[in-house]
Parts: sequence; C-alpha cells; structure tokens
Amino acid sequence: MKFTAEMLAPVTAAGAKAKANVASLVLSVNLYGGKLGLDQPHRFAQFVAQLSHESMGFIHDAEIWGPTPAQQRYEDRKDLGHSNKVANEAHTYRGRTTIQITGRANYIAFRDWVRTHIDPNCPDFEANPDAVNTDPWEGLAPIWYWDSRNLNKYADTGNNEMITRVINGGLNGYGDRLERYSIIGMSILGFKYTAADRLKVQTKGQELGVYDGDLDGVDGPKTRAAIHQMLVLMGSTPVTQTKAAPVTEVVPVAPKSADRVSMGRVAGGLSATAMVATPFVPDDPYIKAALLVVGIVGVVVLVWKAELIASRVRAALKAFGVAIE
Repeated sequence: MKFTAEMLAPVTAAGAKAKANVASLVLSVNLYGGKLGLDQPHRFAQFVAQLSHESMGFIHDAEIWGPTPAQQRYEDRKDLGHSNKVANEAHTYRGRTTIQITGRANYIAFRDWVRTHIDPNCPDFEANPDAVNTDPWEGLAPIWYWDSRNLNKYADTGNNEMITRVINGGLNGYGDRLERYSIIGMSILGFKYTAADRLKVQTKGQELGVYDGDLDGVDGPKTRAAIHQMLVLMGSTPVTQTKAAPVTEVVPVAPKSADRVSMGRVAGGLSATAMVATPFVPDDPYIKAALLVVGIVGVVVLVWKAELIASRVRAALKAFGVAIE
C-alpha cells in the first residue's frame, strides 16, 4: 500500500518543518518500507503513532541540547559506543531524525545496515552524523530502528504496549500514543477522529465480525482492536488475529482420567467371570485356566471401554450445560 502525507495530516503539527519531515518519512516508507513489511497498514499505523509522539507531531528531528544532567551522562555510556576520552562525543552523536537515533554505536549500526540493505554508497554517518537528517536517510532511520528492534511482531498482534516499552523503555506518554494510533488508523481507513466516525468504525467492525463492544463512539480497547483488525484486512499480509480461536470440536475429548479403571470394578468382573465359567468348562485344568484368562481379559476390556464411553458422554453433556455425577 502507498501512503501519503494527507493520511498523516491528523497527527502532523502545523508548520513547514513538520510537513518536510513527514514528506521525508513517506518518501522512504514508500521506497523501502515494502522490503521490511511496513507497506502493511496495521504496521504503518503503529509506526506513525510512535514517531509522531516522539517528535511531537514531526516537529523535532534533532535532540534539544542543554546539556542536561542526563545528556552529560551520555559521555561515558559504553552501550552507546562512547568513552570519556573523546570530548563532546555525546553532543556529536545526539539524537537525530524523528526517532532520535542517539550514540556513536547507533550511527555506526545505521550506516552498516544502509550499506548492506539499501545503498552501499551511503554517507558515513559516523564521520558525518548530520547527514542522517538529509533525504532519504532522515526518513529511513526510523525504518532501520523499527526493523532492528523487530517491532513488526508486536504490530501484528496490535500490541501497543510492548511497542511503547521497546521504544521508550517504559510507558511514558502511553495515553497519547494510543490516541495517535487510533487517529492515524482511522485516517488510513478513511475516517476522521470524531465521535460520529468512531461510531461508524464500531458499526463497520460489527459487520465484519471484529467488534463486539457497545456502539458508543468511545475510543477504548475494543475500538482500537477493531481498528487493528480492519487495517489487517486492508493489507496483503496474513497475520495472527487477536480474536479468540473458534471452537471446532463439538464433543470434547475424554479426559485422561477416563483411562483409569477402578480396581474394585475389575475385581468384581474377575469374580463374576470365574463363577460363570466354572460349571461349563471341561475338567482339563489347562483348558479351564485358558478360558479363565480369556474371560478375565474380556471383562477388563469391557469395563475399561464402559468407563471411557461414560466419561465421553459425561463430558459431552457437560458442554451443553447438563451435569451427571
């Protein structure tokens, strides 16, 4: 699916800079997103919701530098590829693009990924970190981040929370991220984020069998789940649905307890067999013993079968609300 800046307009802040950042993002997604599955509407909606929150509506494509105490601590963050031997390293590799790539290690990883998957002649972002904010790299960096964290797997099940945790490290701004998801999801589906249109989404969801909540126009968990399902249906990639799987077996399988037979009943069966068989067998002790063994085996099998069948019947009746002790 091809995406447009108009689809993102409801989550885009006013101003030329925000519009330019959105244009860069849409360009990169349409050029390269298909290779990574971001051409699927349900994934793209999750992607845009997170980016628009992180960049405050695509306004910010570079970290605002103080430096703050937290930013100063970046100087010797080994996980970011920094050491205190290099002056102003944290500022040099401060967050850039709408996903805020931060740290020398991430600039190197982005460069290597681009050269492997997109363009072997891309700029050296370690030597020139400002180059990430030029086209098409500015729009491509968030795609790299999304792919490198394997976030499609959470988008496929509509798991807003886990996507937020991976990107944010917690749930900061979670309410805003959820609302932005609904806004962009409805925009892709052709609706506006109004109570009247949310009601239309709920109604449409009922018709498609993906919404079982109240028709109240409220943006709640079930409405977001319906938006997710409708976006999945719009796309071309089958994914795991969030609805419970339907019951396909009318009669439940007998529980393992059905295989266990009461020793008292077996003993009773053995006694009855011996009593019935004794008057009719010849005096030959070998024949009498053989018939006795056959009778015992037969009774045991019959008793076991009776137990198994009874258990299945009880289970089936229980499924229809009838309990038999």
